[in-house]
This record gives sequence, C-alpha cells and structure tokens, in this order.
Amino acid sequence: MINEINCEFTDPINLGSLEMPDYEISNLICTATNPAELFIENSTTGASFYLSQKLDYGDILLMILLTLIVMFGIFKFFWDLIIPKRVNFKK
Repeated sequence: MINEINCEFTDPINLGSLEMPDYEISNLICTATNPAELFIENSTTGASFYLSQKLDYGDILLMILLTLIVMFGIFKFFWDLIIPKRVNFKK
C-alpha cells in the first residue's frame, strides 16, 4: 500500500507587476492519507523521519544478499573448523 501525500499551496506572493504577475508560493501544507506507523523526531535538532512497514524490491534483494553472505560465512567457518581435523594435509 502506497502512502499518498496531499499538498496544498497557500499564501501566493506576486513578485511581478499587475500586468505581468509572477506568483510564488510561500506556504505548503501537506497531509498524508495513510501515515507511517512510527514517526521519530530528534528533540535537539528538530530533524525527523519515519519508518515504513512495507517492503519493496530493494529491501528484499538486500535481505537476500545479506542472508547469502551470512550463510556463506557460517559455512566457511565450520568448513575451516571441521575439515582440517578430519583430513591430514601434511602427508
């Protein structure tokens, strides 16, 4: 499910003349129709972000890649631990 954000432009300012208006917007108010579950705000700096509860293809590919790397590392660790004890390479 995609979060939709509805934005409303308010307070237009005319930077041009009456004959040739050049409007710029000085205020933007946005509301989310389906807000994320966890919104985090830093109290000292005012920086904020949210954590979404959906997975996209990039997240899935990253999890598969990291899982394969961890599984290979565990396999390599046990291979190096067990094989030298079973096989004598010094013959």
